[in-house]
Parts: sequence; C-alpha cells; structure tokens
Amino acid sequence: MVTVKKGIAKLNLEKRILLYLILIFAFEPKLFVKIDFLNYIYIGGIVLSFIITLIKYFSKFNKPSKLLIILVIYRLSFFIQTLTSHGDITMWGYMSIVLVTLCMAIEIYAKYDFNFLLSSLINILTAITVINLLIVFVYPNGLIGDIYFIGIRTRFTEVILVNMVLSLTYDKIHNVKISKKSLFIIAVSIVTILKCWIATALLGMVLVFLLVLLFLKDRHIKLLNIYFAIIICLVLNVLIVHLRILDSLDWFFTGIFGKTTSLSGRTEIWDNAFGIIFSKPIFGHGMAVDGNFIPWVWGGIGEVKLWQAHNQWLQLLYDGGIVCVISFIAIAFISYSQIKCNKQAVAKSKFLIIGIIVFYFMMIVEIYSYTPYFFVLPFVMSNMLKSKNNLKVTYNEVKK
Repeated sequence: MVTVKKGIAKLNLEKRILLYLILIFAFEPKLFVKIDFLNYIYIGGIVLSFIITLIKYFSKFNKPSKLLIILVIYRLSFFIQTLTSHGDITMWGYMSIVLVTLCMAIEIYAKYDFNFLLSSLINILTAITVINLLIVFVYPNGLIGDIYFIGIRTRFTEVILVNMVLSLTYDKIHNVKISKKSLFIIAVSIVTILKCWIATALLGMVLVFLLVLLFLKDRHIKLLNIYFAIIICLVLNVLIVHLRILDSLDWFFTGIFGKTTSLSGRTEIWDNAFGIIFSKPIFGHGMAVDGNFIPWVWGGIGEVKLWQAHNQWLQLLYDGGIVCVISFIAIAFISYSQIKCNKQAVAKSKFLIIGIIVFYFMMIVEIYSYTPYFFVLPFVMSNMLKSKNNLKVTYNEVKK
C-alpha cells in the first residue's frame, strides 16, 4: 500500500500575512522616501519585521546559515569606515536590516512552503511594477521631481529583471514552459523599458533571452557554472572600465542604444574615481551619503557635484575595499554551492543563475548593492533544496 503524506502542515493565515508584510516593508518604494509619514511607517515596519524574523529564525534554526554569516560579514566590512568617516551610517543600518531580514525570512519560509514564498515575492514585485508603470503613463516626468513609484527610471531595471527571473523559475519548478503570469510580467517589463527607454534594462533583457536560448535544453546544464561566469564578468569589467576596449565599438553603441562609449559620462566618472578609491584599497572609505563621492560636472559645464561610481566594483571598493568586494562575491558563490551538486536543483534554478549572471554584466555600468532586489536571487537559489513541502511517499506492508 502506498500512502502520501505532506512534509509539513499547510501555512496558516497568520504566517502568510506576516510574509507579505515583511516583503512589503523590505521593498519600500522610493517615492515613499519623499513623503515623511510614509517613510517613517516603512522604517518602523522593517525594524519590527527584523525583530520578529530574528526571533523566529533562531527558534527554528540552531545556528545561522553560511549565507547569513557571509551577508553579515559583507555589511560589517564597511561599518567602522562609515562610522569614523561620518558617512551615511543611517542608510547603512537601514539597508543592513532590510537585507538580513529578507535573508532570514526567505530561509524560514523556504522550510515552510517554498512555492508560497516564491509566489509571494512574484506578487509583490508584480504589484510594484504595475503601479510604477501606471505612474509613468500618468506622470511621464515623474510624480515628485523625476521620482516614480520605484525611483528614478534607471532604478526600474532591478525590479523588472528580478521579477521576470522569479516568475520563470516558478514555471520551471512546476514544469510549465511559460505561464500567463510570466507572459504578463514580461509584457509589462517590455512596455516599461521601451516607454522610458532604459538602456541598461534593455541590454539586461536581451542578455536574459540570449542566455535562456543558450540553456534551453537541460542537457547543457554543465554550462550553468556561476563561478566561471562571474570570473568572466569580472575580467570584462577590467577590460571595459580600466583598459577601455569599447572605444573601438563606438559605432555599435551609438547606432543601437544611442549611447557613446563614454557610456553617458561614466568613463569620466571612473577616471575621477580611481585616485580616490585606490588611496585606501584594502578597507575602503566607508559609505558616503547617498553613495556619492566622485566630483564630476554633468555634460562638462555647470556646477561640480558628487556622484556614485556607476560601477558596482568601484563602489564596493570605495565603501569597504577588497574585503567588501570579496564578501559581496561570496554571497553568490555560497548560494550556488548549495545546489551545484544536485543536477535537478541546478536545472530548476537555471533562471536564477542566468539572472545573477546578467546582473553581474550590468554591474559594469550600474550599482545594485544599495537596493534589496538583486540579493533576492542568491537568497532564493540558496534555499532551493530546503523546502519540506514536497510530497513524500512511504511504503507500508499491510496484511490482508
């Protein structure tokens, strides 16, 4: 006789509501930062979420996971420098709480019900994307200044790509080629990118589809090696940022993306950043206010202002030096190490792997460490094998 038992009881309503609240508070729309009372609600909400999640985490697990440990090391790698340099310690603390809360919540709910965890993430990110697109149509120049629901238009990229990757992963887990929800998410994403003409997001989406085509068959699973892919991305970063190999492809970027190989002034920003960063390459300078530390004049005329590095690795080097860079990379490496020995888990995670690789490519011209969205991908991948809500089959001998 064959009996089928659930690995764990179905999530009750309280736990479902708690997860949605945690995710809502973790993904604060940047528009709300401009509205004081809403910003205070979100700050209070994420602090409360952190306390509740911390209690639940250590009541469920005897010790922190490798991923949680390396995440804490990453955040601490530029705490002292930020404090002593009178940097943006408030933003450092806020984002640290958000990331640690997300990491713990994803680990907890992966044990409860991985499917519900994934669908909740997709639902929240889809709602954010749809609301943002509606605001783009109603207020083409932004609702408050150039701020839309998610933030300035260059910040749409991470939400769009993370949501697409999670939705395709959900389909893959359930052996669906592509669901109606994924088609809707992709359609909304394309309309957003084209409406706002976000070059980085367009490039990222093209890379996603190219990699999806490349890894269409699971027999190509050996190619899905995140270690090798990230090393390639880092080498490309050196070639593009330091050696400027794109100078010979100016015609391509101008014709296709409407960009020059100066990448909207990024090369000048990078040049100005090198001297500042490499004066303290080991431990860095600490997180500057809003991440702005590079003097530069937009368009070559006007007032000199401070800017972010517009390159993830230069920004990490400034924030916490080599230690910060290594711990940041280790987050992806440790997450991948949790699944790499299981072919089925790698196959089910292939869109997560593709998403991380695409983000690493885009990190050459953008930074994603000051928002929580990118980190969701390694957090989810690390927990692919930890769900206990799969059906378990046991065989019992029964006498007639």
